[in-house]
Amino acid sequence: MKKYQPTCALWRGDPPGFDRSQLPEVDQKITAFFRHHLLP
Repeated sequence: MKKYQPTCALWRGDPPGFDRSQLPEVDQKITAFFRHHLLP
């Protein structure tokens, strides 16, 4: 019998150890990269 763990991480498909608190900083770095390389 499978053991199910009803956690938000499993519902979102996050792998073990994934930390969503780092996402805003990553988003800023991605945005800065595209602004630097794509905008005139």
